[in-house]
Amino acid sequence: MFLFNVVNNRAEVVKPWHVYRQQGNSFFWWQFVYTLIISAVFVLFLIYSFGTFKHIYYGSIPTESKIGFISGLILVFIVLLVITAYISLFLTDFIIPIMYKHHISATKAWSKFISLAVSNMGSFIVYGLFILVLKIAVGVAVLFLAVMTCCVGLLVIMIPFVGSVILLPVSYTFRAFSIEYFATFGNDFDLISDMGK
Repeated sequence: MFLFNVVNNRAEVVKPWHVYRQQGNSFFWWQFVYTLIISAVFVLFLIYSFGTFKHIYYGSIPTESKIGFISGLILVFIVLLVITAYISLFLTDFIIPIMYKHHISATKAWSKFISLAVSNMGSFIVYGLFILVLKIAVGVAVLFLAVMTCCVGLLVIMIPFVGSVILLPVSYTFRAFSIEYFATFGNDFDLISDMGK
């Protein structure tokens, strides 16, 4: 619904919900299953890491080997975090627009996106890093607001509806930027030409 309103410069709820209800349900279930899988992966990794760390700590293993193994576990954890962050970013910034434009399910949208991402991997990696920098800047601005208002501003932003309204310009900017960026990959990914339709 938010994407519909950004693309068409409107503030509607009923029409986009009825038109894109099937895509919305597909997105919900895909994200639900994905969240369960990722949660299971991280839980299993943490259980394995804790057991291994306990074995290494109490075992008669050289200190160098302990440091190397623990460093390896930390590196694997960071890689998992990065992969998860990129999948979440691609889901919100690119999969939803593909679903919106072509009226297809999340799974079909992923297959369409993966073929594009494989041939433009560098561009999407840089895009993710750029979005990270922007989100850090927004986070710093929110913390500055919290400090300047003695945390009153932060408490106001934490109120669900009020916070969404206050941060709406930020949400709109991120959504519009992803649309503009995605349009550079051709007509199949161009939502700008759909404005007003």
